[in-house]
This record gives sequence, C-alpha cells and structure tokens, in this order.
Amino acid sequence: MLNINIKENILFNNFMLSLSYVKKNNIFFSHIKEYGYTDKVLISANSLLNNSKEINSYQTEKLKKKSEAVAELARKKSAAKKIYMRHLKIARILFENNPLIIKALELNGKRAAKTNEFIIQVKGFYENALESDNVKTGFKQHGITKLSLNEGLDLINDVSQFLRVVERVKGEAIKATLEKKENLREVYAWYSKFVKISKIALEDDPKELKKFTEMIKG
Repeated sequence: MLNINIKENILFNNFMLSLSYVKKNNIFFSHIKEYGYTDKVLISANSLLNNSKEINSYQTEKLKKKSEAVAELARKKSAAKKIYMRHLKIARILFENNPLIIKALELNGKRAAKTNEFIIQVKGFYENALESDNVKTGFKQHGITKLSLNEGLDLINDVSQFLRVVERVKGEAIKATLEKKENLREVYAWYSKFVKISKIALEDDPKELKKFTEMIKG
C-alpha cells in the first residue's frame, strides 16, 4: 500500500537521488549488486522514473484543459442564462393567465441547477415559443422578436454542445489521474523495496550505510 504520509514530490526526489547516488558511488553499487540491483535493473528503474515524468506532465496538461473547459462552459451558460431569464420574466407577465402556454414554456417553478437539466428546460422554452404563433406575437408586441428568440436558442445549443466537450475533457483528466496514481504506487513499491534491501546490503559497511541513510533523509 502507498504510504500517504510520504509527499509525492519527496518520493520522486528521493527516487531520483537514489538512482543518481548509485551511479556516482561504485562502493555502494558493489554492495547492492549482490542483492539483485544490477545495471539492467537500475536502467529499468530509470525508465520508470522517466515514464513517471511523462505521466505527471500529461496529467498536468489534462487538468489544465479541464479547468479551462469548465470555465468556458460557465461563461457560455452565463451568457445563455442572462438572455433566457429576461425572456422568462417577460413571458411570466405576458402569459400569466394562459395555462397552456405556462405549461408549454414551463414558466412556473424554479430553474434547474444542474447544467444538463437547465439545458433541457431552456431548449424547451425556446423551441415551444418558436412553434407558437401566439407566443411569438405576444413577445413581438413587447420588443422580443423571433430573431431574439432564435438567439436564445442558439446560445443554449452552444452550451449543450460544449457540455459534451467538457464531459470528454473531464473523462480524460480522470483517466490521467488514475494512471498517475497507479504509477505512483509502482514508484513507491520500487523505491521502498530498494531502500530496505540497500540497508541490509550495507550492514557490513556502517560508513556507507550512514551516508546512504543521510542521503535519503535529505
């Protein structure tokens, strides 16, 4: 199990320092080589470290894209909501005594909080409004043209399309994060075993053991 008390940056830093220490210290290498840490094994560890860097960079990129996409979605939703709420308020006044229009435009009740539900609510408002001559006439008499209603519909359709982008980007970010966590477990497992076995390998060389212990403690 990954020890959550070990900070990620400390883990990678110690891993990197340990591999560098092996390269620079022939005495240390001669000790651990007898316990299976051959050149081939250490080359594999370097590959693991390089792969970790790529995975970390990839996750950082995906998280950044997710953040940007979420912010853009909020901007688009805000723009669509602004014009919609104005049209909604006017509709509630104009058609307060028309039950059929109230139902068709869903004028009563609260507005949906979740984006996907809000989209359904707003699209229904504009699509039904544009299909009704009575609604269009009533709106037109108070300065809201068919063009304005279509603008509102276009804005919410844009939100709907961009929501799919956000969902895709979020999925990619989640996948990248899971991949990073798995890699982190792998790095910790390798490093933890390396430290434990190295200490055993250095038991007959107290001086070298002390140097190694001080190095990994930072």
